[in-house]
Amino acid sequence: MIHAPTDLARPWPVILSAIPVRLIQDIAGVTPLLFLNKLPLYHPLVQTTLLEGWLAITILYFAAGFLILVANYRRLDDPQPRRRMGALLLALAVLAALVVHNFFMRNWISWFGSTPPALFSEAGFVVEILLLLFIPLTMAYCVLTEGPH
Repeated sequence: MIHAPTDLARPWPVILSAIPVRLIQDIAGVTPLLFLNKLPLYHPLVQTTLLEGWLAITILYFAAGFLILVANYRRLDDPQPRRRMGALLLALAVLAALVVHNFFMRNWISWFGSTPPALFSEAGFVVEILLLLFIPLTMAYCVLTEGPH
């Protein structure tokens, strides 16, 4: 790709304007690398369909995982495992809020055409980064406080 960039000449405006590709660009801020391919029989529109399926399955897995954790949390009677499960639920809810916050923060100006409010400014991004540290720390807490069975 570096030494022969003309080999990458494809109908990029059509491919990159597909809804799932734009959604990934809005969420992640980058073009998925699976679309940058110089194989002669490569069909990027097929990849777009695969990306749509991947997005749907990812959302379903996230929601199903959250619901499974909620069901297990409600079933627990022992306070220590219940506390760990509650911490995991909180971490998952914080992660979902951070994804939504980042989604709006990256796209505020292009969507609304105005200066973002303080919540979606650079200060909000710093808070987002600090909250993101909460996720692995919570997972470490849940693993390290696991007692003998």
